[in-house]
Amino acid sequence: MRRAAAVSLALAACLALTAPAAPAETWRVESERSSLTFSFVINGIETEGAFPEFEGRGRFDPTAPGDSELTLEVAVEAVDLGNAVANHFARSAGWFRAEEHPLGIFRLDRLEAEGDGLWAAFGTLRLRGVTREVATPLRLDVGETTARARGEAVFDRTEFGIGQGPSAALVEVSEQIRVQFDLVAEAAR
Repeated sequence: MRRAAAVSLALAACLALTAPAAPAETWRVESERSSLTFSFVINGIETEGAFPEFEGRGRFDPTAPGDSELTLEVAVEAVDLGNAVANHFARSAGWFRAEEHPLGIFRLDRLEAEGDGLWAAFGTLRLRGVTREVATPLRLDVGETTARARGEAVFDRTEFGIGQGPSAALVEVSEQIRVQFDLVAEAAR
């Protein structure tokens, strides 16, 4: 559940990172300098988690942002909720089903400038074998060789089938998951 949101955000953020720079420049997300976290409410308590393993690569042409490309892969099997029991449940068949679907994959369809460094990323997110269209706002700062995308997106975990089966009856988890991303990308010349 949390993973789905986090994966979506991270993917959108990575898309944004592939934004402005030299025409049709290729960018690579630097996961060690980036973060992909998420928050949700479980049994009435605000809870946080992270996706520590992800990678992304994309292309951006500032003269034709609608032609931008990006693929961001997030290892949902590495989700970290702060303790082994929670991690086990999150990876289980009722939640992320990580054994069968170890990656969440975001593919950018288009990027639209909204002014003052703000962008909207539109694409698809695949989690748990389910693909949905997603849209994510973000702030993008682009230098000559480094880009940074920051933002937050809110997702409904139930759209991906996350949180079902017997383990879901043991806890009350919010349907809405907030994913926060701070992604740094380097030009891959």
